[in-house]
Amino acid sequence: MVRIAVIGHTNIETAVHADHLEGANSDEFVAYALSTTVSGVGVNVALALKGLGADVRLATVVGRDVLGGACVQELTERGLDPAYLVRGTPVTAQSLSRHASDGSRRNLVDLKDVQGATYPDNLAPRLLDDVAVAVVCNIAYARPMLRRARERHIPIASDVHAVTGLDDAYNHDWIACADVLFASHERLDVAPSTFARTVLREHRATVVVVGMGADGALLGVRGEDVTCVPAVRTRPVVSTVGAGDALFSAFVDGWVAGMAPRDALRRATLFASWKIGASGGAAGLLDQAGLAALAGTWPGSPDAGGPG
Repeated sequence: MVRIAVIGHTNIETAVHADHLEGANSDEFVAYALSTTVSGVGVNVALALKGLGADVRLATVVGRDVLGGACVQELTERGLDPAYLVRGTPVTAQSLSRHASDGSRRNLVDLKDVQGATYPDNLAPRLLDDVAVAVVCNIAYARPMLRRARERHIPIASDVHAVTGLDDAYNHDWIACADVLFASHERLDVAPSTFARTVLREHRATVVVVGMGADGALLGVRGEDVTCVPAVRTRPVVSTVGAGDALFSAFVDGWVAGMAPRDALRRATLFASWKIGASGGAAGLLDQAGLAALAGTWPGSPDAGGPG
């Protein structure tokens, strides 16, 4: 079983369908209109990788409030080692996700004091022992892990999400250090292909993926032409919250297992497509057997047996 360290964000996420907010008044009562779960990029990635068969260590910071206690309890019950779950801020970050019938979403993220938090130095050495890859998310307290992983010659996978471009000051360290780099096209100030080619030419990464929503994902591999892997639709869309985390997680799972980058990304598009048939960033994640079954029946997938 491959061991993966994930250093990333945790928050309490509340999701609501847009229909429940339009025309609402103080006298309206709707059963099961709201769902509140433990989520955040670190959690979404860690749970996805664990479900796909990895031995995952999640390093994260939550609050010392009741919500932080709920996060630790939930993540521990789901099989993550509580030794790396640090209650290091006064209160726990929260998010509100509003999704519509077409799957589009609008998020309100309240990080509280998280961007000023630090992750304890004494936990870092044990966290990184015997790991095949360090998934270092772009939350501020994960930044020192980039150097620590580099010093130990551990491959780094990072997702910089809605990065503004090649000169994004906040995300520069992640762009420069990652062996596998994911990003979103949403706020790029250059074409996705330009971003990918420049990162591959000027930095350490050997694989760059730029998610483009319904248009699929652009794949850049060092020494190869930039290509596009189309999106697929495996079931009706409920919410696109967490789609990028799912794509990234399943790609890392395939990449660590030795799959060719294009095959890993095509398989990851199936995983992400299935995930967005559920509401909540950490919901709708296929396990190893479920993804294998889906990939084995989907035309053109790496495991389908048909032409790829």
